[in-house]
Amino acid sequence: MRLIKPPIHGKSYLTFFTAVTHCLHRIWAIYEGSIFDLMDYIYTQTFIESDIAKYSFLDPNIVSVFEQQPGRDITTALSAVLDAMDSANRTANMDCLSKRFLLGRDGLSVYP
Repeated sequence: MRLIKPPIHGKSYLTFFTAVTHCLHRIWAIYEGSIFDLMDYIYTQTFIESDIAKYSFLDPNIVSVFEQQPGRDITTALSAVLDAMDSANRTANMDCLSKRFLLGRDGLSVYP
């Protein structure tokens, strides 16, 4: 069974999410107005010692950006990492982020 997360908008959610983040040490960030949460991915990496390659499917540079700047807008830093990748890797990593780790959109951002 696949859990589908609905898009989440608005300041009240971000305020709640920020409060919860301080308690749970969540690793989330905003990229181009979208909120991504890598907590489960990084948590799994921490506890899986055998066959780690099976669970390491995101580029380590992308994960590093999230770990270094949790709770912030990482658009500039993540764009630099993505620009350094070839097209196939960039597409695969962004597809994975969008399908598995996207929580919703930042309701405070201005969209074109």
